[in-house]
Amino acid sequence: MLQIAIAAAKLAADFIRPLAGKTSVDFKGSHDNIVTYADKKAQEIIIDYLGQHSDFGFLAEEDENSHQKTEGTFWVIDPIDGTKNFAHGLTPFCISIGLVENGVPICGVVLEVTRNECFTAEKGKGAFLNGEKISVSQRNPLQNGLVAVGFHYAGLTTRSEFQQIFGKLEAQCRGVRKMGSTAADLAYLACGRMDGFIHSGFCSWDIAAGMLLVQEAGGTLSDFQGNPPNVLTTREIVASNGLIQDALFEVI
Repeated sequence: MLQIAIAAAKLAADFIRPLAGKTSVDFKGSHDNIVTYADKKAQEIIIDYLGQHSDFGFLAEEDENSHQKTEGTFWVIDPIDGTKNFAHGLTPFCISIGLVENGVPICGVVLEVTRNECFTAEKGKGAFLNGEKISVSQRNPLQNGLVAVGFHYAGLTTRSEFQQIFGKLEAQCRGVRKMGSTAADLAYLACGRMDGFIHSGFCSWDIAAGMLLVQEAGGTLSDFQGNPPNVLTTREIVASNGLIQDALFEVI
């Protein structure tokens, strides 16, 4: 199933790569929630390929009819994670495909399109970047760490709360980055480029593959209350190399 997911992601990447910054934008309810023709077409490409090579159902961002899927084994798909970046010709933007079994990710692919970096993981088998094993960083304490943040204004924290978190992080760590792609944030944490990640207001398709990457790379994840995240229901996350996890909780 992992090889099938990789192939589907690469097909979609080949399609969207030349369209970055060159496709029209539609709105999904608000000015900051956008979708492009490329999102919809890439999702069609992915679902078509996966459907030809597996018997599982789908939970896909651009298919509202699939959003209530909670049981069994199914693919969780974000055809372009980082659509705002993609629409403006910025990086990173990713294709994220996870296979979830009874609410638990069992394999995942995050393909960062412009760098052609393919992050992969299977439950219990480790995490990899273009076939090479990866692991989280060993940076500690927080002042030595680079931390990514993500926040959607329809999320679980208010704008002012997010600004407080951002400000405290900026004062206590080496730097804070808002990359614009949750899948990329988690993949970069898994390979040691980032040391921590705090996000509120995402959806299942944003984290289905990336969450498994971090787990298999030796990282730590929880919700804001310290509970293990559930890919289908969790909408807030604290993730890290494990060494700075307590310090991130203190910031929150």
